[in-house]
Amino acid sequence: MMNGCLRRMEMKNWHVSNRKATAYANGAFLVTLGALALLNAWWPWILIAIWVNLFLRQYLTHRFFDAIVSSILILGFVLLTQVPNTKTYLVPVLFFTGGIYLIVREYFFAEDTNGEETSKAIEEDTDLDD
Repeated sequence: MMNGCLRRMEMKNWHVSNRKATAYANGAFLVTLGALALLNAWWPWILIAIWVNLFLRQYLTHRFFDAIVSSILILGFVLLTQVPNTKTYLVPVLFFTGGIYLIVREYFFAEDTNGEETSKAIEEDTDLDD
């Protein structure tokens, strides 16, 4: 058991299955929410929790361009909320633009795997457990 953990930690390739990346990202999101609850600091720091979730999931599945784009957008939102009079129009417009980007990217540019991704994730998980 310990040998398998060390082998995973020594891997140069941090690509994991979507299922595992989602589990790691959701765990990091909950930890970040817990920290925000302890500090009683929700807005705009909830955006940092969302960023941690998105960035970790995209990074672990080797979607580096998406990780950079979402980092720029969300961290930009956090910075813009600190500037007076930008919350009225600019932040909603940026949220709208980010949402349209995600929809267009998935609709036009994402590959349709028709379940191949799920079977490959199961195969990767069984290979790592051996």
